[in-house]
Amino acid sequence: ANLWGLLYDIPMRCAYQADVVQSDGIRIPLWNFKGRVQPPWHKSLAPDIKDDMYGREYVVEVETKVLLVPNILDVDIFMALACTPQAYIDIFDRLPVQGMLYCLWDHVLMWAVRARMALDLVDLTIQAVWGLQYMDSALPWCIVAAGLLRDMFNMMWWYWAHY
Repeated sequence: ANLWGLLYDIPMRCAYQADVVQSDGIRIPLWNFKGRVQPPWHKSLAPDIKDDMYGREYVVEVETKVLLVPNILDVDIFMALACTPQAYIDIFDRLPVQGMLYCLWDHVLMWAVRARMALDLVDLTIQAVWGLQYMDSALPWCIVAAGLLRDMFNMMWWYWAHY
């Protein structure tokens, strides 16, 4: 047994691209690239297999699905999904909804989570340094106060959005 799947077990890869052609002034979604050069972003979905990778556990066949809906990563759509009643919760079993959620997480939310973690790490580091030694500087006060103001603003914003 090996632990390769523990690190690299990605259930799906998603790309949000405007792969369209112009026809009579209308943009029409087009996935078929016969006669055209394959767009470079296609390799992010299914990268080329090198000769030394054949026979490895992590090399599997892929199936590509396309969702031809414009602006599918719209906030209004995700707000509607967030308000889904329990009786209709099986909508999250559908492949398009899962693809939307994975795409949103990978391309938008992951950066926000990393930025928040970095800011929390700065707060924690300043508080640890400040607590372990006496500092006669105003910098720790400013950073801790900024973190406090940020958290108060976020809590008020959350309260206003939900009540």
